[in-house]
Amino acid sequence: MDVWRAARMDSVRFVLAIFGWIGVINGDEGLAPWQDDANLYDVQFVGSKCGFAVGDQGIVWQTADGGTTWEPRPVPDAAMLRSASFLTDRMGWVAGTRWQPYTGLAEGVLYSTTDGGQTWELRGQGQLPALVHVRFFSPDEGIVVGRGTAQAGTGIYRTHDGGHTWNPLAGSANAVWQTAVFPNPELGVVAGSDGQLSLIGGDQLLASRLPVMGLRSIRGLSMQGEDQGWFVGDGGLVMTTASGGVVWSTPATPLPDGLRDVCDFRAIDVRQQQVWVAGSPGSVIWHSSDAGQTWGRHRTGQSLPINKLKFVSDQVGFAVGEFGVMLRTTDGGATWQSLRGAERHAAWLALVPEPRGAAMELVTRLTAEDGYRGVIWAASYSTERDDAAIVNEQLAAAVHAARGNTAGVSWQLPLDRPDLLSSGEALMQRWQSRAESRAPSMLVDELVKQLRTYRPAV
Repeated sequence: MDVWRAARMDSVRFVLAIFGWIGVINGDEGLAPWQDDANLYDVQFVGSKCGFAVGDQGIVWQTADGGTTWEPRPVPDAAMLRSASFLTDRMGWVAGTRWQPYTGLAEGVLYSTTDGGQTWELRGQGQLPALVHVRFFSPDEGIVVGRGTAQAGTGIYRTHDGGHTWNPLAGSANAVWQTAVFPNPELGVVAGSDGQLSLIGGDQLLASRLPVMGLRSIRGLSMQGEDQGWFVGDGGLVMTTASGGVVWSTPATPLPDGLRDVCDFRAIDVRQQQVWVAGSPGSVIWHSSDAGQTWGRHRTGQSLPINKLKFVSDQVGFAVGEFGVMLRTTDGGATWQSLRGAERHAAWLALVPEPRGAAMELVTRLTAEDGYRGVIWAASYSTERDDAAIVNEQLAAAVHAARGNTAGVSWQLPLDRPDLLSSGEALMQRWQSRAESRAPSMLVDELVKQLRTYRPAV
């Protein structure tokens, strides 16, 4: 294993790259390698047999046999797809973001199909912000959720003509939404960075009562009917509501305290009293059969992060995530079988102090040209520029454009003063203050977590 280090003496910038010369990309016939193992972010089923999974590089996978085999149905461009909504095995929509070259600006993309993904039509072009969620309730009526901005307002839009035209939900949330759920057309919950969460009632964005989340983002939501709901997020965050999202609290039996330092949850699914939770690392899926009274941990046989869980019955469920991993359970989550990609891992991992230190030429050379799977991980980010969710999105987009695999930003230790990068001593003092004198061990733990998650080893 080679370790490369580069340093700038006038700052605390560094790069640590760890190489293991395995993990070579081999694409399925007819797919580019970067599409074959593109990260997956959503999986939806129509009935028990027909399903669709979407992710980076415009990839859409379709199954007609309950997940045993999957066929590629990519959209016409390399959009970063984040969500899918299908009414039948033929009619559906997929949503995400396209980053414009040169300007670096993000725009929402929404594709529709009426033939199960054989062909795609672009809808609402130029009308939508970067999108994270789509839900259609009928061929005409739908809703999308994206990034709130000065131009986009709340970032939430409705359509009444199948997605050709969109009307914004009034308001000025300017929020970085990352997840949403809609039990019906008039009721929903949206959540995202820094613990932001709001309710949607008709055409209004309503407040919710939440404990202080700090820097943690909410990354996954699930509702059971109009009253019962759950969300998960960074630092082992799990909360539940029995009031339709007005008031939230920890489950009757919280998950172990130690998960805050070692696990960032990204996915949750709920069926009646059953709850399943997963994230990064993806080596364990937590399950409760009694609405959080008790919890069991079930190993998946792989460590790649899980971005989405979907159960089609109490026994049969699916998980999708990084490097295109797909898993299935037929016993309620007690055991998991690999459908695609569970054996995959990184050939290289580069740790940088903050996203601006990421070398995209490294990504292009090692992954796009030489075919080695790779990961860029930033240990911190500057709050002067944006919050962790936006910085993470921008870094992932840059890696995506360079035909890389995945990237991420640690949320625990931000650079919240402009002078910190010029003084290692000031930086460590600030971090020690934030982390109750645990900053050095937290940095080491984060590196160990990424190594164990992506396994860049010979």
